Amino acid sequence: MKQLVGKEIISALAASNIEYILSLPDITTSEHVLKPLFKDKRFQVIQVCKEDEAISISAGLYAAGKKSVILIQHTGLLDSINSLRAVSMEIQNPSVFLVGLLRHKSGFDPNNSERYGIKIMQSILTAMDTSFTYIDKNGQEPSIIPIINNAYNNAQPHVVLIGGVPQE
Repeated sequence: MKQLVGKEIISALAASNIEYILSLPDITTSEHVLKPLFKDKRFQVIQVCKEDEAISISAGLYAAGKKSVILIQHTGLLDSINSLRAVSMEIQNPSVFLVGLLRHKSGFDPNNSERYGIKIMQSILTAMDTSFTYIDKNGQEPSIIPIINNAYNNAQPHVVLIGGVPQE
């Protein structure tokens, strides 16, 4: 199975008219997604200190008519559950998360992970009635486009769980 391709993820973000990337570096996506985003003039990357800060900034950008995505790892999303609940769900901000599953290998069901934080991720999102998608192989990158468009059209959050490290 071929891995996700970082430049294809970036192309999907551009096709969705994303202007801002809010990020705390993530081992899963840093090399072939985040680093190239810094060089790409189509985007402004804003580095944050905590993941829940990114949720608030995303809400502010949305209020100003701007589109953003939040690029973090699953441990940070777990740490930000209350902000996801309050800002994204209850206030209905279209927060779009690209969440790297730290040390998760492509081709394996996250629900069966030996890593507890990965194993519970989909159950938590389901319990919160937060839509999510799991992608882990080449060819799935374009699915990010309708996910972003639907999130913004419906003012609802969506979490894209990224399994495996994207390649160049």
